[in-house]
Amino acid sequence: MNLVHVFQPLGSPGVANGSHTVPRVVGLPLGVAITRLDQSYVVWRVDAPPLSARVPPPDVYDAYCVVSQSQSPGTVVSYPDKIVTVRLRVTPRPLF
Repeated sequence: MNLVHVFQPLGSPGVANGSHTVPRVVGLPLGVAITRLDQSYVVWRVDAPPLSARVPPPDVYDAYCVVSQSQSPGTVVSYPDKIVTVRLRVTPRPLF
């Protein structure tokens, strides 16, 4: 059997109309960052690199750490006037 990595970006499922403030998520595990962005009703997207097949994480989101975000914390975005997507850059976290 051959396993082939297929790149699939992750992203938020929808948009809530109105004004929303972008939270700070740099330094957080990806699972926590996604929860904060979803609670703030901010559209997000992350392109995650593949993980090592040797150590499967208990939760794939928490196997990554956010190292940067495209919109500064405190930025106010208004939907549907302008769709702004917060892009997250992540790196695999060490798993012990």
